[in-house]
Amino acid sequence: MTVTFIKKDGKKIIYNHAYEVYEHKHCIIDNKGNYEEVAAFINVQYPDELDYGVEAEMEYNRNDLDSVVITFEG
Repeated sequence: MTVTFIKKDGKKIIYNHAYEVYEHKHCIIDNKGNYEEVAAFINVQYPDELDYGVEAEMEYNRNDLDSVVITFEG
């Protein structure tokens, strides 16, 4: 799959042959057990183009992104 991150400033970042995209959040739990989200990130895992067979991963703050486009190859 190809993953394209479109940042709020219009810049596009493209990862060809990505194999995983996921979101994770950092939360704080208060004394009453309530969760408060403090940050959210979207990660993409892809093969490193400079060292074949090595996994690479990038993380982007969700607040900096306008959209994420995922295209599956047929």
